[in-house]
Amino acid sequence: MSNTTSYSLVLEIVRNSTRQTINGFGGAFTDAAGINIASLPLAAQENLLQSYYSTEGIQYTIGRIPMASCDFSTHPYSYDDTDGDLQLSQFTLAPEDIKYKIPYIQRALTLSQGKAALVFGSPWSAPAWMKTNKNMTGNGTLMVSQVVHTTILANYFVRFVQEYAKHNISLWGLTAQNEPTDGKIYKFPFQAMGWTPETQRDFIKLDLGPALHANGFQDIKLMILDDDRLFLPEWGPGVLSDPEAKKYISGVAVHWYLDTVIPLNVLDFTHDKFPDTFLFATEACCYDCSVSFIGL
Repeated sequence: MSNTTSYSLVLEIVRNSTRQTINGFGGAFTDAAGINIASLPLAAQENLLQSYYSTEGIQYTIGRIPMASCDFSTHPYSYDDTDGDLQLSQFTLAPEDIKYKIPYIQRALTLSQGKAALVFGSPWSAPAWMKTNKNMTGNGTLMVSQVVHTTILANYFVRFVQEYAKHNISLWGLTAQNEPTDGKIYKFPFQAMGWTPETQRDFIKLDLGPALHANGFQDIKLMILDDDRLFLPEWGPGVLSDPEAKKYISGVAVHWYLDTVIPLNVLDFTHDKFPDTFLFATEACCYDCSVSFIGL
């Protein structure tokens, strides 16, 4: 690029026209984040959390919680690794939740003076024994041929919400699955579980939505997709066109990867077709900055 090259940008602000509402900004309470925070002296930990969540800092208002392990964990684990535990009698939060997630979420909520209310959970995988490949990684799906597993997984979500509530953390939202397309990829390297729009639609309509409502969590914002906007043209109509599924769904979660290969107007297409369903950016990793910023 020439040193003499110049660019100009003109922004027009139309004050009397509201185009969208921004819920806020935030980050993820992963195992890796907690491990790094815990490695700091106590004063530095406090300073870090204040810089993000306090009124003296940038005042984050959103926090994402991986449901059990993810690619920012040191090892795969679920909340019930007991094979065949259909009643989830062995369900328990992991040591990582108790040590690396919950304390920092609680402190963030305190520092935000009640403003960081948008805490939501996302699962990377069901327990391995519920899946076709018997593994939390790789290409595998829920054993939907055995209908009992969709019911158990819905109850697994409910238990997660209930257990976090015991620690005074009320979830604002849930996504039905992190990156459901990953679980369709051969030998996918980290925790994943595959869904199609149709299987996620039916899971929400028949199991997850009714389970949340039956247990008093009808106000939780349930979101579909939680994957790249590349998949919006298929997933939006594929799930939201079913009125029985849609009555349980509040939003569509999107990630920023692959933004360079799909135009922004797929967001407009989804919004225009389903205007009462919000679009919510749930994940971005800085390793992909060089690609993703080009696509913004």
